[in-house]
Amino acid sequence: MRALLATVVLTAALIIAPSASATSEAGATDTDSTPKTTDHRTVKWHRLKAESIVYVAFKHRSWEAGHRWNADRRKRVNRHKNKIQRSPEDRFQITSYLIAKRLSFKKWAKGQERKAQRDAADPANWSPSGWAIPAHIVSCESGGSWTAYNPSGALGPYQLVNKGAPWPVTTFAQAQVHHQIAAKLWAGGSGSSHWAACL
Repeated sequence: MRALLATVVLTAALIIAPSASATSEAGATDTDSTPKTTDHRTVKWHRLKAESIVYVAFKHRSWEAGHRWNADRRKRVNRHKNKIQRSPEDRFQITSYLIAKRLSFKKWAKGQERKAQRDAADPANWSPSGWAIPAHIVSCESGGSWTAYNPSGALGPYQLVNKGAPWPVTTFAQAQVHHQIAAKLWAGGSGSSHWAACL
């Protein structure tokens, strides 16, 4: 009798155990729906969305205005990263992409700043919008030279006399003062008499 009872109990245990295990595995599958592989379509989607946010934030614009990486974009990227907690390779790829874009923007911005400084120091770039008076008058007066000087006191390409123009002209800002003074004297042509010898 005891042997029969033991056999029944053992048989029941063998039948119930697999069922419980299967139930446990099914429960784990149902509750753990986070993607687990880098090949999963959802993981790739979240990674690409996060990288697109970073791309737009650090897209090259005016170096003076800077990039557009802010708290809102950081939250959005982190939201996508949190969706792929079980895929560390893709999370790392997002972080690496962010770092690379940030460094790229800094390098580009510094290059643009240095270029602007070089341009500002080059007299050839001191008249980006042309001369404030007709070019043939400037050519006649000074040949367009920023170092032109007349013993009578006439200075610069416009040969300004006693007008408060900075001298010598060594920076872009100083050149703009000459343009402004000349434009005011020219007054749309009504002040052409200031350059009567070259009209």
